[in-house]
Amino acid sequence: MNTLSAQRLARRLATTLLLPLALLLTSLGGQAQIARDAVSWSHSVEDKSPTEKVIVFTATLKGDWHLYGTELPSGGPTPTTLVVDKIAGAQLVGKLTPSREPIEKHDPNFDMTLRFYAGQVSFRQTLRITDPKAFAFSGAMRYMACNDDQCLPPANWTFDIALKELGKVTAAKAGADQSQTRRSSKGRK
Repeated sequence: MNTLSAQRLARRLATTLLLPLALLLTSLGGQAQIARDAVSWSHSVEDKSPTEKVIVFTATLKGDWHLYGTELPSGGPTPTTLVVDKIAGAQLVGKLTPSREPIEKHDPNFDMTLRFYAGQVSFRQTLRITDPKAFAFSGAMRYMACNDDQCLPPANWTFDIALKELGKVTAAKAGADQSQTRRSSKGRK
């Protein structure tokens, strides 16, 4: 095979194999970016009293993506949970509570009837402040997002609540109604 024929063969292979492969990878990269941007999170703090604050975690879902509720049957997707990495100078009060009722319907990804949220939903967790000087609260919202065609792997959105975000705080009196402190709140007991 002469040099000219080898060059033509190389060009033909590049055109027939590499160009479609490059286009495919480019389109998958765009889909991966859409998937990563399917859910965005934020948090805010509501002042219940100088000794109790409500941390509000808000998820905004794009397009036809949804995230699952806090209470799900076994064998299905990962429920939305609060994972506490560090809590000091405060206690969790009650459970993680969604701002609205979930949609309940058959999910083709798991072939099960499941509860989930679309659009925007907030999850509220009350904290009782026991020692403002020692306050620390960090962790993650663990969630799983799907649409009717695909699911993303479970993910964590991490947070770190600073004392200055709480506004005016005082320590709760010892002996006040002390609810259980938990390492993880799944929204149910």
